[in-house]
Amino acid sequence: MVLVLTCIGCFALFFFCSTATVYKICGWMQLAAGTCLVLGCLIYPDGWDADEVKRMCGEQTDKYTIGACSVRWAYILAIMGIMDALILSFLAFVLGNRQDGLMGEELLGDKSGNA
Repeated sequence: MVLVLTCIGCFALFFFCSTATVYKICGWMQLAAGTCLVLGCLIYPDGWDADEVKRMCGEQTDKYTIGACSVRWAYILAIMGIMDALILSFLAFVLGNRQDGLMGEELLGDKSGNA
C-alpha cells in the first residue's frame, strides 16, 4: 500500500523536478514492485505443505510440490506482471536517460540561458 501511495505521490514530482528525474524515480519504484512480485511468486509455493492444502490436494503435497491440485491462471498472471514490471522499469530508465534528447532545441536553449 505504501508503494502505491508513493507512486501516486510521484505525480506531484513533475511540478518540482525535471522530467528525467521523475522517470528515473518511477523506474526504481517499478523495479521495486517487480522485485516484490518475484519474491511473492517464489515464496507462495512454500505454503503448499499446510494442513489445509494437504486436505484439498492430497497427502503427497509438500513444499513446492502441489500434489493433485494445479496452478491456475492467477499464478501465470502474476508471472506476467513480473515481466510487465521489469519491462516498464527498463522503459522508464531509457526515457529518463533520453529525456534531454527528446526536448526541443529551443527549450534546451532557454534552460541553459543561451537563448
